[in-house]
Amino acid sequence: MENGAFVAWRRLSARTRSLAEELGLELVFVNSKLPYIGEALRTLKALEKFSLVFVQVPQGLLLWLASRLKPRFKFKLVADVHSGFLLLDTLRLWILNRPFKGSLGGCDLILLHNKNIMELLPQGLRSRSMIVYDPPLRGLK
Repeated sequence: MENGAFVAWRRLSARTRSLAEELGLELVFVNSKLPYIGEALRTLKALEKFSLVFVQVPQGLLLWLASRLKPRFKFKLVADVHSGFLLLDTLRLWILNRPFKGSLGGCDLILLHNKNIMELLPQGLRSRSMIVYDPPLRGLK
């Protein structure tokens, strides 16, 4: 496996933790007292050392930042897109995520949770997308 990381801002999902462990990726969780600006600066510094970067989305700004840094640092970009990024059913979600949907075009691979979410993805991005159902949580029977 390449030198890879899974980056999450503000909230770390169990899915992100499980996928990072299963894929042997370094987990980079960034939570700053200076929202977005502090997280962006810490992420900028962290991403320069990886050749493969997964990002937990939503956090549209994280996706946007990673897609802008990709050419500079020359890493492959994978977005694990949660439903809240594509299903804009509240004003809050629309404001936080709609401006960054175009950043999915900079991804080499887009991971989705299920077929319903795939239907929300623009047709042109579906060839770079795959469904990865939530992995089981370790230690639970």
